[in-house]
Amino acid sequence: MTFHEKILLFPSDFIKNIERAQQIDVSAYYDDPEADERNREAKKKLVAVRKEINELKEIRDAQQARMKRLRGNTVPLPTQI
Repeated sequence: MTFHEKILLFPSDFIKNIERAQQIDVSAYYDDPEADERNREAKKKLVAVRKEINELKEIRDAQQARMKRLRGNTVPLPTQI
C-alpha cells in the first residue's frame, strides 16, 4: 500500500500523526538568545498590526453607522423601493 493510499483510507490516522508531529519538543530552538529576541520583535510587530487593524475597524464601523443615519434621513429613490 502506498503512502497516498494510506492517507485516503485512514485520514484520521494521518491527521493524528500530523498533530503529534506539531507537538514535538522544540526546546533546542528556545536556547538561542537571538531567536528569543526575534520572537519578541515579531510579537511587538504583531501587537502593533493588531492595534492598527482594530483602529481601522473602529473607523469603518463609525463610517457605516454614519451612512446608516444618513440613509435613514433621506427619501428612497424609486429604484430602491
